Amino acid sequence: MRVALPHTLSQDELRRRFHARSDELKSLFPAGMAQVTQEWRDEDHLDMVITAMGQRVVGLVELQGQAVVVNVDLPPALGFVERMIESTIREKTQKLLR
Repeated sequence: MRVALPHTLSQDELRRRFHARSDELKSLFPAGMAQVTQEWRDEDHLDMVITAMGQRVVGLVELQGQAVVVNVDLPPALGFVERMIESTIREKTQKLLR
């Protein structure tokens, strides 16, 4: 699943906001419902691994010039919640852009 959120921030401001607040992305999941690990690959790419309900989900947040792009590799067993996950990603990521 790919979710792109346009923005008008400078690349430096985008980086500043996401690096300062990237832990807030963990709030995509209710406390105790998932284990989330994050690691900045470089200043524009955040790797995430989410383990929940016996499933492992790998994601990548890319800070691009005109959009923040979130790529999530959903296992087939979680396909039924794809729209809900996309909606939550949009909501939480938009908050980081403000």
